[in-house]
Amino acid sequence: MASRKYYPSRDITEEDRHLFSYDAETGEIFRTKNRGGVSTDTRAGTVAPNGYRKITFMGKLYREHRLAWWLHYGVWPDGDLDHINGVRDDNRIANLREATRSQNMGNTGKRRTNKAGAKGVVQVGNRFGAWITVDGNSYYLGLFATVEEASARYGTEAQKRFGEFAKS
Repeated sequence: MASRKYYPSRDITEEDRHLFSYDAETGEIFRTKNRGGVSTDTRAGTVAPNGYRKITFMGKLYREHRLAWWLHYGVWPDGDLDHINGVRDDNRIANLREATRSQNMGNTGKRRTNKAGAKGVVQVGNRFGAWITVDGNSYYLGLFATVEEASARYGTEAQKRFGEFAKS
């Protein structure tokens, strides 16, 4: 089954703004008018399988965190929005920040398929290699005797390259 397409946030206009209410403290968005069998006392949208909340509006899908940013600041984010704590459905304004794609990827945890047990580390024979990807380019950081040494090297480089967005 093909996934449904998310539409650019700019498809919603300023005239549509009054149809939503955003609570910056809880990160929740409510509809202000009853519409399509959904009443105003229920939270808009649902949690998608990937963990992000989505809202259907006028037959199109939108990511809730982008809509929250627009409702709070009055402008659409230009690039990615990063969830600071890594929780994809925590859309409190204090948990959202604009980021480049590379910064956003720097704030992710290790992949589920990672067998070494540490972000940026892979087993190479009986040793452990560390790599980091920045702006789509992978950089080799060295080969180490232990996972901990490779992970520490990755963490140092991630802090240097991603700053406050680094997560190791």
